[in-house]
Amino acid sequence: MNTDTTIARQLGRQLGLQITNQPHTQNTTTRIATITQTHNTTVDITIDGTTLTNIQATPETITANPGDRCLITIQGALAIATHLLPPATGASKWTTLQPTDSSWKQNNPPLAIRKDGGMVTLDGSISRTGGFQTGYVCATIPAGYRPDRQTKTPNHYFSSQWWAIGTDGTIRCEQGNDGSSNPIYLHTTWYTA
Repeated sequence: MNTDTTIARQLGRQLGLQITNQPHTQNTTTRIATITQTHNTTVDITIDGTTLTNIQATPETITANPGDRCLITIQGALAIATHLLPPATGASKWTTLQPTDSSWKQNNPPLAIRKDGGMVTLDGSISRTGGFQTGYVCATIPAGYRPDRQTKTPNHYFSSQWWAIGTDGTIRCEQGNDGSSNPIYLHTTWYTA
């Protein structure tokens, strides 16, 4: 059996065990990272200015060169480098999203989107006078930037709150509430439809 096949089988077994041992209530997020070094079955990456080492990797991402960008899929404490991204083709500028009504207020940085090829990043902070609860929609992603499937992200200020970005573009509180005007900081990445 050749080395690539052996490595692929080892990775498949490890991934299968880790996924089946994860609680079923955890949501999955996807982020973009830069590969700094590759190893037999892992990679070192830089994500949001932080270097992480020995992140599990698929056979595709193990073939990367330092500086290549990849997707990182995160579920609970598990992170896997899953896909290599093509070189940047000139990302669009940030577009600030319009809140759904006057009770929502943009913070610094404002809730905005940016497109790089078929990949969209949502980043920023928004709050609501009087708070919010499950089901509230804070903004809508315009056509051409919407995800190909629903994606979820935690409020990075309060991780017990989860927000869903629907294929219709709505950014909706899926889990959690807040009775005050605390900030909601969202950051996630997805492919367009």
